[in-house]
Amino acid sequence: MIRLIFSFLFVFLVMGGSSRIVHGAIPAAQRNALIDLYNNTGGTNWTENSNWRGDPGTENTWYGITCDSGNNFVTEIDLRINNLSGEIPDSIGDLTDLRSLALSDNQLNDEIPVSIGSLTSLQYLSLSNNELTGGIPAEIGDLSELTYLSLSNNQLVGTIPDNIGNLESLTILLISNNRLQGQIPEEIKLLTNLIDDRSDFRYNNFSTTVSDGLQTFLDRKQTGGNWEASQGSTDNGTSTPLAGDDDSSCFLRSISRSTE
Repeated sequence: MIRLIFSFLFVFLVMGGSSRIVHGAIPAAQRNALIDLYNNTGGTNWTENSNWRGDPGTENTWYGITCDSGNNFVTEIDLRINNLSGEIPDSIGDLTDLRSLALSDNQLNDEIPVSIGSLTSLQYLSLSNNELTGGIPAEIGDLSELTYLSLSNNQLVGTIPDNIGNLESLTILLISNNRLQGQIPEEIKLLTNLIDDRSDFRYNNFSTTVSDGLQTFLDRKQTGGNWEASQGSTDNGTSTPLAGDDDSSCFLRSISRSTE
């Protein structure tokens, strides 16, 4: 009988310890997505890569990674100005609890993966000052929680997707100094939360033949007004970020407070 009791206690303790380990580790798919990001963008050559690829359960100690208080999922990635070079992996879409993705001021290339549309909890997205090509994926219109979107200073082509109007929470939109063209969709007027004089559409090839209502809207939202004056010209990747908007710290802090 005593042997049976000890056997039961041993099994209980082992199972209890195991459950604690599982509780303190992010899902395997999220861990793999982080490792894919590291491998795809030359992690060994990053300016800072401390603790990356450590044991499961240590992801919240990896440079630039923030997890929730229970270390159950990834909430923020902040790898700005960190010498990332290469493609954003498709598996980025597996980080479904992500609220902030800041990868600006690196050497990221190729297209923005359509899987980014799976990040439906995302509030902050900054991919500016890279070498991204291709178009703005329509899947970005699925990010209904997004409040800040910066794609400036890349080599993006094509048009703004019509479903941009789905981003009803968006307060700042920065897409200057790309190779975007065509008509800016009327649906952009649905972005009623855009702050006046804080967005940037400059240095693209957008058609300047727009409705009076769209003209008024864009002039009001464009920093300094007169959004169409620079269309058809280029700033060669040197356009000055809007004051305060190149630093995501205030957004990251507000996101952190909202999830505490």
